[in-house]
Amino acid sequence: MKRNAPLRRGAPLKRTLLQRKKPLLVRYDAAARQRRGLPARPRPGSPSRAAREAVLERDGWCCQRCGRALAGAAYSLQHRLPRGRAGGNAPANLVLVCGSATTPGGCHNWIEHQDRRAATREGWLVPSGIAPEDWPVRRHDDWALPGETRWAPCLPHPLQVDPESRWAA
Repeated sequence: MKRNAPLRRGAPLKRTLLQRKKPLLVRYDAAARQRRGLPARPRPGSPSRAAREAVLERDGWCCQRCGRALAGAAYSLQHRLPRGRAGGNAPANLVLVCGSATTPGGCHNWIEHQDRRAATREGWLVPSGIAPEDWPVRRHDDWALPGETRWAPCLPHPLQVDPESRWAA
């Protein structure tokens, strides 16, 4: 490639066909969307507004592990079967718990980081190879399966009570 003039330090570059006029990636700015009157978009992969409201209504705005009222408090929707293992955003796979996964002191943090084996045994996490609809939750000292609109009482899964199971106490 031939140059018409030698390159000089500090000289502005000329626009060529390879340079783009606009950046390829545009950062998402929730505050800017709200200023323009647009609704804030949910995070990709997060439950829809309808699924979130269905879970909040089903669980009565209470933490399903400790029973604490969550109106006005920090809460999280726990995916029992994680999204990374093909867990969906259906209300049957979501449970309302207090706190967040990164803040100490809440039930969500306990489920995710403190004692995952006990959380799996109690049904807050679903082991690989088992559908969330077949793995009940121990909530308020009773076993139940989360449904779309209500909790259905049931017996624990045989692996949750088997002393030889890897989730046994």
